[in-house]
Amino acid sequence: MIKTFFDNLIYFFILCVIILFVSCKTDNPISATEDILSEHISSTHFEYFYSKSDNSPIDTAWQEKYYSWLISELNVTLVNKLEFFKYRDIDHLERVTGKRTNGFAEMGTYKFNTIWTIDNHECVHSVVVNLIGHPPALFNEGIAVAHQALPVDKKFVPGWNGQDFNLLAKNFKKNGELPPLDDLLGYLSFWNYNSNLTYSVSGSFVRYIINQYGIQKLKDFYKTVRFETPKDSTKLQFKKIYNFTLDSAWQEWNNFISKY
Repeated sequence: MIKTFFDNLIYFFILCVIILFVSCKTDNPISATEDILSEHISSTHFEYFYSKSDNSPIDTAWQEKYYSWLISELNVTLVNKLEFFKYRDIDHLERVTGKRTNGFAEMGTYKFNTIWTIDNHECVHSVVVNLIGHPPALFNEGIAVAHQALPVDKKFVPGWNGQDFNLLAKNFKKNGELPPLDDLLGYLSFWNYNSNLTYSVSGSFVRYIINQYGIQKLKDFYKTVRFETPKDSTKLQFKKIYNFTLDSAWQEWNNFISKY
C-alpha cells in the first residue's frame, strides 16, 4: 500500500515535469501569429514586409528619397528591388531570424532585416555588396556608416547614433582609444572592439577617403578584396589603386580628425 502510494506520487511528479517542459517548449500561438511578416507594401525600389501587429509604420517616402540619394552618391544602377523586412523590436527579429541584433543584410541577396522605420545602413550593405564588392570589415562597415546620413536638401550630414562620427573619432583618438589600423583590417580582430567605436571610426575614415579621392577609386579597390582578405594583401591592393599606402592614408585621416 505504501509502495503504491509512493509509486503514484513519483508518477505524478514525472507527469508534472513533462507538462511543464512541454508548455515551456510550445510556442505561444498568438505570439507566433503576431510574428509573421504577413503584410506587404511595394514602392518604386523596395518590397516591404512587416507584421500586422507592428504599430510603427515604415516611412516609404523617406526610404525612396534616401535610395535616390544613395544610388547617386555611389554612382551605380540597381535593377532589382531591395527587400525591406521590418520587425517590431530586437526580440521579434531574433525569434524570426535567430540573430539578436537591430538589423543585418543577407549577403548575396537584396534582402535586409531591420527594426527601424527607416534604414540607411543595412540598405547600403545590400547595394554595395551586390554591385561593388564585399571588402574587409573596416571598409565594409565604413562605407555603410559613411552613407548613414539624413540627406537634407542634398547636403550630407554625417552621423552615427545621432552624433557626428568625425567628432566621435576625434574623441576616441584624444582619449587614446583609437585601435591600430592593423586590428581594424582583421576580419576577426575588428570585432574585438566596441561597435560604437569601430563603426564611427570606420565611417569617418571611409568618408574621408571618399571626400579626398572620390568614390570611383574606392569602388575599384573594393573589387580587388574580399571580407576575409588578409591585411597585408588588403594594403597591397590599396596601394595599387591609390598609388600610396593605406598606412599613409590612415595617418592623413588621423591628422584630419585631430583638427576637426
